[in-house]
Amino acid sequence: MPSWLRVASLVGAIAVATSSSATEGGPAQKQQPLLALVKDARDLSVAAPDVFQRAAAFGEVHALPSLKQPDSVPASSRQKRISRSAVDILVRRIGPSAGAGFMETVLAAQPPEGIGAIVIESGSFRLGDVRRELDALGHAGHLEAAPGGYIAHTPIFIWNGAELKITPGEILRMDNAKGAFMVNAGSLTVDHATLQGIGRSASTFRAFVLTTFGGTTTIDRSNLVSLGFDTSAETAGIAFARQQFANAARPSIVQGSLFQDVAGLSLIDVNGLNILGNRFIDSPTTAIILRAARDVHIAGNIIVGDRGSHGIKVMSSSSGVTINDNLVVGGAGNGIFVTDGATSVTISNNIVALSALTGIGVDTAACVTVQQNAVINNGSKGVAIRTALHSHVRQNHLVGNGFAGLSVDDQYHGMPLEVSRNAFRENRAGLAGSGVGSVVLVGNDFDRQMPRLGVGEFAGSVGQLLAFDASRQPGEFRLAGKTIDNQPALAAFSAVDLAACAGKRG
Repeated sequence: MPSWLRVASLVGAIAVATSSSATEGGPAQKQQPLLALVKDARDLSVAAPDVFQRAAAFGEVHALPSLKQPDSVPASSRQKRISRSAVDILVRRIGPSAGAGFMETVLAAQPPEGIGAIVIESGSFRLGDVRRELDALGHAGHLEAAPGGYIAHTPIFIWNGAELKITPGEILRMDNAKGAFMVNAGSLTVDHATLQGIGRSASTFRAFVLTTFGGTTTIDRSNLVSLGFDTSAETAGIAFARQQFANAARPSIVQGSLFQDVAGLSLIDVNGLNILGNRFIDSPTTAIILRAARDVHIAGNIIVGDRGSHGIKVMSSSSGVTINDNLVVGGAGNGIFVTDGATSVTISNNIVALSALTGIGVDTAACVTVQQNAVINNGSKGVAIRTALHSHVRQNHLVGNGFAGLSVDDQYHGMPLEVSRNAFRENRAGLAGSGVGSVVLVGNDFDRQMPRLGVGEFAGSVGQLLAFDASRQPGEFRLAGKTIDNQPALAAFSAVDLAACAGKRG
């Protein structure tokens, strides 16, 4: 086998275990190594680097990247000031730029007595400082000192020019029944600490953390527990929105943290944010979602669970996104999904396994590279490409997927899809598609693709492809199928981003 098909030193043994023929065991036996990996990913006693080490048998997914402690920012020299304000006034300042339902849902969750919100107006505070200031103002009940930490019984707003630091070992619990949440338009640091929503509200409301209007947030090696709900993108467990003018000297970062029962990490109209080395367990919605985000790096994360829609979703004309070295297993939807006009997305060196639907899906996107991933035992397709412009599928290991290793549908005329040096193993079909357009096949390994090599528009070319492959002649095999001319689909793209990525691809 050529060297470029090596996925890892142990991949051959694991591939046999996960995709052996029916005579060697039933479906349950085939999935045992993967199920063991899922168990390890859920088990918090198994450290994340150990999970990646065990996952290396399935693909060249690197160990958890070393995390750099964020540079500290000098505390504001302005006078420290805390006040109270009516929640509706504060929320209405955010509401016009937030998603539908944000303002109404948040205000409906506030208690009838309307005790107001804590506003950190200026200066640098820790939770103990906030508690003492409120006590001096006669409002100690807003932030209750409790064993092991504090309980917020009201929303907290951090205003531009102000800073809140939640320091190692501290726990901040936010009371759902009182409509508590946090909005940061200044500076928030959560360092080796815990944020948790507690109690039950009268509706679906759960506490969340929203960073917006130029605020910067650092979440470093912390625990995020039972946060967020699915009314708008801003009420995800941890959300970043409209941060293009954030302090460039200290961009926001989320790293090395544990997300348990958190309704997603949501990035909306955000530039330059890194999501590194986190662990997401049982997200009730999509674990990581990008909407109109740019220059985002998602690397070294573990995403496990079957409750949410997808593992990672990139949409709404997001651009310049890199997704690499992640482990995504056991989701209820697609493992990684790029759609809705996204451009210039690189998906590389990930393990995506046991998703209920597709492992890696690309639908109405451009300049997407799917490269060197191990895509194993997903319920439907390994990699699905639909209406993808100027895109590539290279050097992937596609094993035991329920329908096709690679599916190609609804491609445009004159934009060939390059499918090169992929290894197909024991998928129900190797290649499937309708409206496949022009597909260029170069150096793929179909030697152990059973029972079928091609279905749909690929079926008629199987004999020619096998003959070409057997000849070992250099060059490429081109397949020309039906194409589409779907102008409405083009409307999803930013014209500038599409032109830029097409120019880079030549």
